[in-house]
Formats: sequence, C-alpha cells, structure tokens
Amino acid sequence: MNSKILKLSVLLIGIMFMSCNNSNTTENKTRINDIWVLTSMEGYNYEKNTSQKHPQLEFNVIELKLFGNDGCNQITGKLDKLTNTEINFGNITGTRMLCENMKISDKYMGLLQSVNYYSIDNLKLELKNSEKKTLLSFKKVD
Repeated sequence: MNSKILKLSVLLIGIMFMSCNNSNTTENKTRINDIWVLTSMEGYNYEKNTSQKHPQLEFNVIELKLFGNDGCNQITGKLDKLTNTEINFGNITGTRMLCENMKISDKYMGLLQSVNYYSIDNLKLELKNSEKKTLLSFKKVD
C-alpha cells in the first residue's frame, strides 16, 4: 500500500513539475500576444507628433503575424521565429502614404528589421538586437 502511495506521489510531483516548466517556457510567447505602443527608440523617449499616428504593434502568436503602424503607414508581417526570448520578423509590408516626418517611420522600420530578441517586464516590451541592446520599447495598451 505504501509503495502505491509513494508511486502516485512521485507521479503527481512529476506532472506538477512538467506543468510549471511548460508554463514558464511559453509565458513570454503568451504575453506578447497583445497591442503595444512605442515609448522609446534607441533609448530616446518617443513623443507623438499630433499630425501622426502613434507607432504600435499587435502580435498574433497563433498565426505568427504582426500588425500595426509605423507612425504613418499601416504595417503587417510575419514572425519567422518566436521563442520565449527570441523573435525575428519576416518581410514587413506597409501602405505607402507620405507623412510630415518620414524620418521617424523610416527609423522605426529599420530598427524592427534589426530585432533578434525581446523581453517583457510588467507591461513593458523591449525589442533588442543581436547584442541584446534595446532598440525599441513599448507599453501594453490592451
């Protein structure tokens, strides 16, 4: 009888461990699935121009897609890679409108193409390059 209880206890502990371990590996992948607005680019606070949209990203981890805007144009793309810490964007396409200040839009899009890693802390998303330097910071809005 004690042997059966011991085996059952070991089995339950193993199931709980696997369950906890699995939730940790998918936590960021689940948390990134949301809408994020830009707060800084390369460490400089982003101040929204009244004539432009606020750059934002929305991730759909089930379809491995992203949507949003660059401050001027609507953008859409695919996620080529998404792990708990790594992210790579595939081809990102967008509309071709001309806005007052295209420098911000162009810089934003260039930085997105340089992203290899990400982290989420509280309601803050940081997209990082291959050296893990933060390129773009966002806050959760949804």
